[in-house]
Amino acid sequence: MLFKKYKSIAVLTLLSVVLAATGCLKDELQDDNLTVPEMGGSPSLIEIPGPVRATTSYNTAYVISLPASEEDTTFSVVFVRLAADQPAPEDIVVELELAPELLSAYNDSMDTELEQPDASMFTFSKPDLKLTIPKGKREGSLEMTMIPDIFAVGQWGFGFRIKSVSNAKYGISGNLKNAVVTVGVRNMYDGAYDLSGFHNRPTLNDPYHNERVYMETTGPNSVKMYWVAASVDAHPIHGATTYYGNLTTEFTFDPDTYKLIKVDNPYTPGSPPFTIGPALDSRYDPDTKTIYAQYYYNGNLERMFTDTIVYVGARP
Repeated sequence: MLFKKYKSIAVLTLLSVVLAATGCLKDELQDDNLTVPEMGGSPSLIEIPGPVRATTSYNTAYVISLPASEEDTTFSVVFVRLAADQPAPEDIVVELELAPELLSAYNDSMDTELEQPDASMFTFSKPDLKLTIPKGKREGSLEMTMIPDIFAVGQWGFGFRIKSVSNAKYGISGNLKNAVVTVGVRNMYDGAYDLSGFHNRPTLNDPYHNERVYMETTGPNSVKMYWVAASVDAHPIHGATTYYGNLTTEFTFDPDTYKLIKVDNPYTPGSPPFTIGPALDSRYDPDTKTIYAQYYYNGNLERMFTDTIVYVGARP
């Protein structure tokens, strides 16, 4: 079976939905818990876009990691989007609210210690949390200003929930109405890298060479993979022609030895578990800024990734 370049084998939601490959391969992947139900059309709903999490308490979660700086830095911390076939025919005002209980749910499920920062540590562009999706557009955003270095110590985040919409003809999404956003400073492993290696799954085992990826901070000692060519959180497979759509890799390193101590998928708990492989000294080399990683999923040695990930510079 042929694969269209960059077509997801399953479904990945980052800031858009990528439809799964179908047919015999999709049926086969169900055994590996790498497919999810197909999505229908786009109703006129207001949502918070982002990677979907298989939880009942918070629906979307993502990480914003900034370069270290002692200066005020402004960025978009959360977006609201009109999920419809056409852009907004009028200005749509969406009111958000802070929901600290979402942080508690996130901490319980992800074994983290996120706290909402004190109000003195940041400012929002819209203190009333009322955002506008302009006429002719699909999205609006909330800007946040802070000094990144203040966030270098501790684990910080926000829980956002859609509270109301200015026009009753637009509903609030039941699946994407809230989000957990982690805000922090990039760690030493963060950056742009070239990925080479192979995935040994039969029919998907063509090697990939010098494929540009971003390793993005998710915690003090962890990074996740973003595939630049496909513009998604994903790990390329099969000669970099496709990827598992609900799966990317997150590496956690021992801060003292630089050993790779954990491989995870940020889309948990709706995805298969990873085990570090037996045939490679999986680690980060601080002298060459290279990640060596071997790992497999679902306890199956024929689902192995063997990667060499070489640092090329800071990511955008």
